[in-house]
Amino acid sequence: MDTIDRDTTPKKPAAKPRAEKKVLRAKPMKGEVDHEALSREFMARFPKLRAALAK
Repeated sequence: MDTIDRDTTPKKPAAKPRAEKKVLRAKPMKGEVDHEALSREFMARFPKLRAALAK
């Protein structure tokens, strides 16, 4: 059986500092929201959720 030589295994790369990553921010929506259409689209994407809510 082969053994692992712990001294030669590659190490994980260091994590990048958060300052280098771009932070995405949501912007407020202007105008009216069509909640009915939004609900239909959401329920179409998640049929299992729709089935669970129907119970």
